[in-house]
Amino acid sequence: MTRHRSRRRRSLAEWRARGAIAIAIAMVGYVSVAATIGYADRATAPDLAYRLAPWDGRITAELASKLSGVEGNAADLPRAQQLARKALRQDPTAIRAVVALGLVDDQLGRGRAAARLFDYANVLSRRDLATQLWEIETAVARGDVTGTLRHYDIALRTSRHASDLLFPVLVSALADPAIRTALVRTLIGRPMWGPLFLEYAASSSPNPHITSLLFQELHRKGVEIAPVAQTVLIDTLASRGAFDDAWIYYQVVHPNSDRKRSRDPRFSASLAMPTVFDWRIVNDSAINSSVQRTGDGGLIDFAAPFGVGGAVVQQAQFLPPGRYRLSGSATKLASLGSDSPYWVVKCQEGQELQRIDVPGTGDFAGIFDVSTQCKAQTLTLVLRPTDAPNGVSGQITRSAVTPVASNAAIGNQAR
Repeated sequence: MTRHRSRRRRSLAEWRARGAIAIAIAMVGYVSVAATIGYADRATAPDLAYRLAPWDGRITAELASKLSGVEGNAADLPRAQQLARKALRQDPTAIRAVVALGLVDDQLGRGRAAARLFDYANVLSRRDLATQLWEIETAVARGDVTGTLRHYDIALRTSRHASDLLFPVLVSALADPAIRTALVRTLIGRPMWGPLFLEYAASSSPNPHITSLLFQELHRKGVEIAPVAQTVLIDTLASRGAFDDAWIYYQVVHPNSDRKRSRDPRFSASLAMPTVFDWRIVNDSAINSSVQRTGDGGLIDFAAPFGVGGAVVQQAQFLPPGRYRLSGSATKLASLGSDSPYWVVKCQEGQELQRIDVPGTGDFAGIFDVSTQCKAQTLTLVLRPTDAPNGVSGQITRSAVTPVASNAAIGNQAR
């Protein structure tokens, strides 16, 4: 009997112990799951995350940051301050809490206190974007160009989201020569964000002339600019009618270019990203055309089926007023007579200056005048639609525009 009661007491004690362990495991599990879910939601739903894990300093700091930032308002500042202080008690390294306290002081006009807090945030980590944005703003306010660019560099090096915010502002600021000069010094160091910024500036600048000045200075300093950025800038300038700027920068990239002559008459250049001033194949799915390299240069090869015509290849010109000669050679042309291809020279506004037929095999040439009203031109090879069953095909082995007389004398005649 005594032995039976002893076993019963021991059994109850074991069950109580097991129950206590189970409860402890459940509590630990809840805390772990709540902390995991809360931390995962801290950026997108900091209120929910805080309710799930109010003991986690990082989560508390995120909620304080939300209430002190653009999503909060003046009424939220006292709670933001309270939560930030709590977060620092929970985790003294919670940089978002330091930033939140700095933002609260800044909005309440306590500039010195805010500066001390952001300096401390910088000591904790240089990877916090809000800290760098504040440092940029204060550097701008005191006219510190060097300091501004230093914090731009830090932010762009350490935050993958910084470029979305900072590239548009930096591009707009390039009109200030002091900022442009400081940026050149920064880009000479070849920061990892440099190539992306230059591509953005080439395509998105409100003033591509200013971007051209930046690119020219970078060339002088030996900073490599990707071909895609060079091409986009030249094409953007030309498309906006800024042919002077487009040509000036084109000559920086291609220093031996002569405005009075077309480029690459034998199609030998191998360019990764040709500009409007280079030969460009016109994309037309119905016409098969390509630039092919040969041992002594290159050629344009083209073919079009029955009844199909259109542009094959183009090159923009920036010829000064005067008289010019278009000449070249063709071979293997499979359609003759009225169906033969032709070269056409047009002003940018659409006025046709000359049309020169291409023979089956051999040379072609023609003369045209450029007036002062025709600032830029386009040279295009065009295929006429043919009724030949096999369509039209052939090759151009040379095409060149050259001056034939003094531009000063002929310019007066053209007018």
